[in-house]
Amino acid sequence: MTRFLVIVFFTIVLIGCSSAPKNEKVESTASFETAQPQFVEKDSAYYVDKAQSMQAGQDQRGFFILAAKQAIAEQKPPLYIHAILNSIDINEYNSVRLDIELAKSLLFVEETNKAELVLRRLQQGSPAPHFDIDLRIIDIQLKSQQSQSLAVVKDIFRLQSLHESRIKSSDTRLIYSLLWQHILSVPTPTLQRFQYDFGESAQAWVALADIIKTELTDAARLPNELQRWKNLYPNAVELNLLPEQIKTLLNVEPFSPSRIALLLPLSGKLSKQAELVRDGFLARYQFDASMQVIILDTGL
Repeated sequence: MTRFLVIVFFTIVLIGCSSAPKNEKVESTASFETAQPQFVEKDSAYYVDKAQSMQAGQDQRGFFILAAKQAIAEQKPPLYIHAILNSIDINEYNSVRLDIELAKSLLFVEETNKAELVLRRLQQGSPAPHFDIDLRIIDIQLKSQQSQSLAVVKDIFRLQSLHESRIKSSDTRLIYSLLWQHILSVPTPTLQRFQYDFGESAQAWVALADIIKTELTDAARLPNELQRWKNLYPNAVELNLLPEQIKTLLNVEPFSPSRIALLLPLSGKLSKQAELVRDGFLARYQFDASMQVIILDTGL
């Protein structure tokens, strides 16, 4: 009987110890608002379902804000993010942390007027110093809305150079998105100066921008140059957090056709010019035995 009681006791203890950590349900946004380490982020659909399952109030509003934040991280379409934000009463208040995430989300979908209302509320409350990174990102977003490409790129490079370890992964996605929007608009000489001022991450982005500007229309060179870029900067940029457009470019396969047709007016008045083009083409490209070059006379 004693042995049986001991077994039952230890079984209860084990169940109690193992169940608590596995309770992944998020019943309120309090752990996020207070930045508690046990807070585990869910996907946007989870937060939307959670918000829709409860009555209007602070918790519902908080879950909608978290849903918008995650939707941006998941690179959901703007219409999806708009629909979430439209469920949020801008005039209500949860906490500084949630107001900051709300302002970022509103600026992301270019709801500038609504974002400014939230920002004025934040400024009246004098946010604590540990929110300085978030507020700098919001300032960069505002400059992005004003098409200040040079300022956006420079401020992001400075932020990464000085505070890279303090930037959250969700904010890194946002920063990468802003860089991609603006870096190609900054003149190459200016970008080249930045790469010496702001460290390896800036160097990687400047090199990537240069490749896109110079090789985008060259289907043969572009994949090789992008692969060389990945090999040269393996740790400077978090590849999994890059915008989908860049990921698509990085996955482009080299152009390697097995047959090429060259159409030229080899007969007629333009025959001499056509022959020069043909000879130059054959001399320019190195073809191996597997390549078939078909030359068709369009002058016949």
